[in-house]
Amino acid sequence: MTYTLRAIPSLLVCSYFLTACVGGNGGDENDLPPPPSEPGVYIDTASVVEGDSGETSLIFKVTLNTKLDGPVTFNWTTANGSADQSDFRADDGSLTIEAGKTSVTGEVTVFGDLEPEFTESFDIILSELDNQSSKTVVFGQTTGKALILNDDGTYLDTQPLNDTGMLACETSNSDNPTKCSDKAAYTNQDAHYGRDNEALNGTLYKVGAGWAGFDFTKLDAKGEALDNNAGNWRCVRDNRTGLIWEVKTTDKGLQDRFNTYSWYFDSDRLLTGSNNGTPNGGECKGNIACDTQSYIDAINKAGLCGRTSEWRLPAPEELRSINDYRRGYSTRPTLDTNFFKNDPAILESSLYSTGVWSLMSYYPISGDQSLDRAIGYNYQSGSAVSAQKSTNGDNKFDQLYIRLVNGS
Repeated sequence: MTYTLRAIPSLLVCSYFLTACVGGNGGDENDLPPPPSEPGVYIDTASVVEGDSGETSLIFKVTLNTKLDGPVTFNWTTANGSADQSDFRADDGSLTIEAGKTSVTGEVTVFGDLEPEFTESFDIILSELDNQSSKTVVFGQTTGKALILNDDGTYLDTQPLNDTGMLACETSNSDNPTKCSDKAAYTNQDAHYGRDNEALNGTLYKVGAGWAGFDFTKLDAKGEALDNNAGNWRCVRDNRTGLIWEVKTTDKGLQDRFNTYSWYFDSDRLLTGSNNGTPNGGECKGNIACDTQSYIDAINKAGLCGRTSEWRLPAPEELRSINDYRRGYSTRPTLDTNFFKNDPAILESSLYSTGVWSLMSYYPISGDQSLDRAIGYNYQSGSAVSAQKSTNGDNKFDQLYIRLVNGS
């Protein structure tokens, strides 16, 4: 299990440096079985910050992967996990996805407290499908995870993780990866386990689509789910982590993929002692100052994908979570380009900056221990990088790209 350090609401200062390896020849589309042919009902992972007191509503979403000509009704109920009735109110009910719609939401009451604790979870279980459409409909997923996020101090929180995207296995001939079912493949490799392995074996059901164990859904400008083959979309929802990602454009406007920005935030958005960075130090379109704070404010004001708040820079681990490790420089970017289109990492290395900004400042454990650097992520190499927030001697501040995220 991997843990992510979460600090709410301030930007985190990091005292270590993240690195990642990148794979190649990790399998191809022919390795995967076809997706299920029947329309399916799926429940997304949901989360809510618990609050200090009183009651908060956790909103969960149930999705249908295609539009139908009749309504689909089902029952739902809660079940204890690490959270129990001291944390949430046990409940049940029924929900209906109406004809022509692809989703419906329900809610569960969560109780606030002042106790620092790890993220707690409970299950929401679907049952008794009543299909009034002309097509056969099945449950693609009957149990969803509901996360109650701690807000009473900084704690190590857990959240669902993506797999790596690797479907091939190494052999004694390191230049010739093979199918993991081949006798020549070493045992106990990455592709033998996890969501990628389930996808390879045809046992992984998805809300949307994506390479191997990845599960993405395209969203329109209002945040509504689109078909997997839609040609025009504005955001991508990661159905595993629940995060919603910005999709870049090629229109030479506010979200153009080649806009660059300096890392900058006002002091009231930073932890005490952190370096503010450099204001308006990038090169961008959209009639804004070319820095991280101005871009975030502009996207929130624009209401990208129906969300007028909480667009932010991702944490390094969140940027890594969508990295596809089967891809490398020759097949850059290291992203599923069926969903994350227009990424600037398609550029030749000499024309590509050091990647995209994360929210995390970088504090080296040796050498120059100033706070004038931040962690970025490079989707040419599939690894984290260190970049200058502000000029320090001969080290000039960097201009990086941005891919914003929304959600906990």
